[in-house]
Amino acid sequence: MSTRHPVAILILLLIVGALLGSILNEVLSPILPVLRRSAGGGLSPSTLSLPPLSVTFGFEIRLSLGTALGLVAALIAYRRF
Repeated sequence: MSTRHPVAILILLLIVGALLGSILNEVLSPILPVLRRSAGGGLSPSTLSLPPLSVTFGFEIRLSLGTALGLVAALIAYRRF
């Protein structure tokens, strides 16, 4: 990993790459059926309820071929620039 770029740039590029890959996946999935497959996982929402506030924790991640390609493209862009 390059030390001349801040980690915040890497995180931003990974988020943008995942979003663009997901959009590309949605657009091309009617044409290429292999893009319809995805794997996912996460934690179901759990609520911590205390008298003054209530907080809900949970997340879900879904990884498809388009998302993976977007992440790889983001890593390549980070290393090149």
